[in-house]
Amino acid sequence: MHPQLEAALDAGSGVVLRREHPELAEAIKRACRTGALVRVLNGVHVAGNLADSVDHRVRALVCFDRDAIVTGAAAARLTWWPELPVSTITAYRRPHCQPAKGFDWARSRPEPELVTGNVAVPELQVLDLLPQRGADAVDEALRRRAVTLAGLHRALELTPGRPGNQLRRAILDDSRDEPWSPAEREFHRVLRAERIAGWRTNFRIRLDGHVYFLDVALPDLRLAFEIDGFEHHGSRSAFERDRSRDTVMAAHGWLTVRLSAAQVSDSGPRVRAVIAARATQLRRSFRQIAR
Repeated sequence: MHPQLEAALDAGSGVVLRREHPELAEAIKRACRTGALVRVLNGVHVAGNLADSVDHRVRALVCFDRDAIVTGAAAARLTWWPELPVSTITAYRRPHCQPAKGFDWARSRPEPELVTGNVAVPELQVLDLLPQRGADAVDEALRRRAVTLAGLHRALELTPGRPGNQLRRAILDDSRDEPWSPAEREFHRVLRAERIAGWRTNFRIRLDGHVYFLDVALPDLRLAFEIDGFEHHGSRSAFERDRSRDTVMAAHGWLTVRLSAAQVSDSGPRVRAVIAARATQLRRSFRQIAR
């Protein structure tokens, strides 16, 4: 590669703009023909070995348009969801921008409150992910503590009139008990359908110096329901950790009931029966103590 082009790439962290280096126009063309450079946007090139990197494609976009605001999957991957697959980089840009392969332009400009630098805040990222990923985006963001439900509602309030807002509003309403997984979301629906009261989600307790978060808890009954989705509980270490926690909780008078994701949808009658049995058990214990 041409030494000056190499130096320009180093200075640009793998990105070079043709308009900033008119003297390298021929060297850039030759590097593109050999695959040493890849054209990402008009006049913006990335080193060939970095062309598939989301970070470098975003860097190329911001070099190309310093007012661009990255959102959706690319922004989430770079800020709080590092393993999220990204097929297209979505960004808010001024109207009438030329289409570009691998990029999707959102035309409206978000409110300043929803932007940090050249990246949408996580709340707006999640709203922009909902039409493609559905409620899964909310579950992940809540579980990773990237957003709050109140923050999501605020972001929706600041982006009125957008296509898909009816879906976004419905998903946020269904998320009112802050599920951290699709199975938990379904279990919350079951509890609401059964009109069970007194339950809390992601309930924090501290026992023997350890802090635990319970998927669903009825604190007055010291009763916990854990929803064991395979993706979060499928390893041997997770299995052992969960059982160790159950033992500690049992020592402090808590009963833990575990349901697999597949068992959740028709669990209503069984859950109600467990709650009734637990309440009866505690009443008997109190009577014995009172004697």
